[in-house]
Amino acid sequence: MQEVQRNERGYAYLEFCAGSHDHIHTRIWLHNSLIQEDKTINFPVMGAWIFTTEKGSLVMRPREGGVVYHATISSGYRGSAKIKTCSSPDGECEVVATGQEYHSGQGALGETSWALVNSDGPIEVYGYRSGRRIDENNVAFRLTPDGEQEELVQDTQVCEILEG
Repeated sequence: MQEVQRNERGYAYLEFCAGSHDHIHTRIWLHNSLIQEDKTINFPVMGAWIFTTEKGSLVMRPREGGVVYHATISSGYRGSAKIKTCSSPDGECEVVATGQEYHSGQGALGETSWALVNSDGPIEVYGYRSGRRIDENNVAFRLTPDGEQEELVQDTQVCEILEG
């Protein structure tokens, strides 16, 4: 759940921070019909799409059949995280914005990699994470429009043994 903010003219937006001391801000302008009564946005957002204007601003507005995801991978203590790719096995998938959110000012305590993704169905996210208390460095999961997250098994031999 992300809290919606408003500028002095009353336009709604979400802001995602990245970089050391959160010096990089990614602002997503919001169509009023996407905002819930409690002035929040819950991801994934059904019936929406993030468009880029001619000047490079990002605007989330309604689009039939579209889904906007906020995919994240968190590192372990003092580790790093990176989203490598996002794809959709069933259709279109577009990564609109990415960032690295640090758990401390300079990132010494770890980080979270995030991506905002447009799609018309479920997406698959592949990435990497390190740090203390991390048992598996490679990360793969599927996000569905209803908000469910399921782990993907990357080793085809494991699938063959378990299914055979």
